[in-house]
Amino acid sequence: MWVLTLLAQAEGAEKDPFRRPEVIWGTIGLAVALLAGAVVVWAVDRWRKRATQQTSDSGTELTDYRAMYDRGEITEAEYVKLRNKIATRMKTPPPGAGVPAPPAPPDPGGPPDPP
Repeated sequence: MWVLTLLAQAEGAEKDPFRRPEVIWGTIGLAVALLAGAVVVWAVDRWRKRATQQTSDSGTELTDYRAMYDRGEITEAEYVKLRNKIATRMKTPPPGAGVPAPPAPPDPGGPPDPP
C-alpha cells in the first residue's frame, strides 16, 4: 500500500519513487527474504525425504540379507552381524533382543493375593 502512496507523491521524473533508497532497499530485502524462505523449504523437504528413504531402504536391506542367508550365500554369523548393524542404524533393537522375560509365576506357598 505504501508503494501506491509513493507513486501518488511523485510529481515528476526527478521524484521517481523507484530511485528512492527506501524503495530499492525494501525491494532487495523482500527478494532476499523470499529467497531465504525458498531455501529453507527446499532443505526441510530434502531432509524429510531422506529420512523416509533411509527407513524403507533399511527394511529392504534386511529382507535381502535374509534371502541371502536362506540361499546359503552368507553364514549365520554374517547375517546376525548385518542385522545388528541395520538395527543400530534404525535405532531399534534387533528381533529377539531386549524382549522382556515373562513374569515369574507366584510362589504357591506365599500369602494369597488381596482381592
